[in-house]
Amino acid sequence: MNNSAGAILTAQDLWAGYGGAPVVRGVDFAVAPGRLTAILGPNGCGKSTLLRTLAGLQKAERGEVTLGGRPIARMGSKALARVVSVLAQNSVAPERLTVGDLVRQGRYPHRGLFSMWSSSDQAAVDEALEMTGTAHLADRAMETLSGGQRQRAWIAMTLAQQGEILLLDEPTTFLDPAHQLEVLGLIRALSEAGKTVVTVLHDLNLAAEFAGEVVLMREGEIRARGTPREALTEATLAQVFGLSALVVTNPETGAPVCLPRAPQ
Repeated sequence: MNNSAGAILTAQDLWAGYGGAPVVRGVDFAVAPGRLTAILGPNGCGKSTLLRTLAGLQKAERGEVTLGGRPIARMGSKALARVVSVLAQNSVAPERLTVGDLVRQGRYPHRGLFSMWSSSDQAAVDEALEMTGTAHLADRAMETLSGGQRQRAWIAMTLAQQGEILLLDEPTTFLDPAHQLEVLGLIRALSEAGKTVVTVLHDLNLAAEFAGEVVLMREGEIRARGTPREALTEATLAQVFGLSALVVTNPETGAPVCLPRAPQ
């Protein structure tokens, strides 16, 4: 894929919110290249707002987001989208839109207003369909797919942008456990293939199993960051989630497993 080599997304003293009320408060954050990072935290802690601000979809009230050292506020939306691909929360496709048509929409950053569909456009779409295992679904309408298939199609659309960095907001929400594993397995494979992936998740154990790094937020601030074993400790879970939990080790994978204790 035609990626911008060495791109890294960073935020310094980032404040962002809605209507003057800050939701993200003084966050310093750097997206680790070639790694799968999961952002975790209680509802309303600023996870999605942070992701949207990193993507340029939400304006920073204070601080700065840079891509490869360049402020994204000075970049055009298409230039940014050629490097950073975003999958928003609860994306909905128009009725009767096929998987192939959805994935083709991912080529918009590379196309001019009157440009013809090119062989490079088609190659990017074909590669995205192949990587996500959705090529055989190209002619299917989105509403006819299972939850896992739909998420794979949306991820294929982001891959067709050929961005080096993927920002995914709750890609496993409303999926059953089997489809959650299916989608996260795909996301991890993309990271292992060289993509830089940042995803918002809710499930602590899925994040521990699939992510190389986890970031824990509370009240708009980053409270812990590191490998799952470093960050998902009993003390940190109590501080961030107000959760009493026993943290043990998965005997098959070595990943930490969080076992909540029932309230006394």
